[in-house]
Amino acid sequence: MISVVIPVYNRQATLPRLLGSLEAQTRQPDRIILVDNASTDATLSILRTWASSHPNATVITETTPGASAARNAGLALVSTPWVMFFDSDDEMLPTHIADFSAAIEANPDTDIVGRSMILRCLDGSERKLWFTDRRPLFSHIFRTILATQRYAVRTELIRRAGAWQTDLSIWLDWELGIRLLLQTSRVATVPGPPSVIAYHTRESITGLSYSSRAEAIEKTIASVRPLMATQKQRDWLDARTMILAAQYAREGDNRAAERLKNEILKNTRSPLRQRIIYAHNRIFGRLTFPLAAMLF
Repeated sequence: MISVVIPVYNRQATLPRLLGSLEAQTRQPDRIILVDNASTDATLSILRTWASSHPNATVITETTPGASAARNAGLALVSTPWVMFFDSDDEMLPTHIADFSAAIEANPDTDIVGRSMILRCLDGSERKLWFTDRRPLFSHIFRTILATQRYAVRTELIRRAGAWQTDLSIWLDWELGIRLLLQTSRVATVPGPPSVIAYHTRESITGLSYSSRAEAIEKTIASVRPLMATQKQRDWLDARTMILAAQYAREGDNRAAERLKNEILKNTRSPLRQRIIYAHNRIFGRLTFPLAAMLF
């Protein structure tokens, strides 16, 4: 029913946690596809040794750099109706695959199933990142409900949507999630507590600040703008971009904040409401999405 695709680059330190969590699953995935992305440490050797004693595991290599290329290489080998992507520095709790399989069986007409997850921060604190199947496109634009580790998707749908974009370097799951949710609204929630712990690391693709990756983030946002077919969708994207500008300001990069804010204000149909979005996030730094839901 489900294949799991995991791209791996120089993760010899975190692989024991990942591989141990795969072994501990109460229901094994039909196939585990581990994609080494030209690692220079012992990663490939560790993967091959582990796979040699796990008949449902396959190790392949992808020399084109980047998580998207590695994920697409793994996706090309998927033959199951459903696919799940996972990150090599994170951890599945023991019932993860079983719970997703049960949710798929209970919702035969759905295209995507997802669940809340736990984010463990650098300081050891934890946050719960909520999943919801209500207003999925809105929720994803503002809260990235289709983060890589916490959903499974029909294989046919992700292929039809174009898979992972290899010309982008950040917010990859955000961008793909938008394309998926523009093709379907048939989304279901996996019941029960979170079954994934995601670990925030200094090596994460997203990085530790927004302003330090401004050009790459804004390129990703620009890539989805032509896909916004309705005015409401364009308003949502403008509001999400205003939140990004506010986050630049909170990080002390007022120049980048003003530049991005003014770009949106020049083109939006709702400058006053977008200013309210910016001011709220600039002051409070969080929970701006309920305000956006009321304004748009």
